[in-house]
Amino acid sequence: MIVMPGEGVVLAILISLIFTHDLKGVREGTILSVLFTGRWVDWFQQHDFFLGRFLTSES
Repeated sequence: MIVMPGEGVVLAILISLIFTHDLKGVREGTILSVLFTGRWVDWFQQHDFFLGRFLTSES
C-alpha cells in the first residue's frame, strides 16, 4: 500500500525540482503521510468496522 503514496511523493519532488530548482511543498508531513497511510489502511482492514461493512454491503 505504500507504493502509490510513495510514487506521489517522488513525482512531487521531481516536479518541484524541475520547475523551482528547489524542494518546495515537500516536507516532513508529506514523508510521514507516505509512511503511515499504508499502516492505517491495513489496520482498518484488519478491524472490520461497521463502515467497512456498510461500504461493501451488497444490495
